[in-house]
Amino acid sequence: MATPAAPAPVDVDFVIQFESGLLCEDEVVRGFQALIDSGAVWHLQGAYGRLATHLLQAGLCVVPGQPSVCDGC
Repeated sequence: MATPAAPAPVDVDFVIQFESGLLCEDEVVRGFQALIDSGAVWHLQGAYGRLATHLLQAGLCVVPGQPSVCDGC
């Protein structure tokens, strides 16, 4: 029987700074993009997944492997 894959590690410093309100919008978007890229965002509290979904729908973050509107910027 195969062992399920472990969730990707989470950047705890990012989470602490985000929860403390210490990040500007660009830092939040970059941090969430990293969480989306690793897949870790889907293993965190529901609010993280909801915000990630909002950022994806708004075009501020992209699904890994999908072209970004800024590719080649």
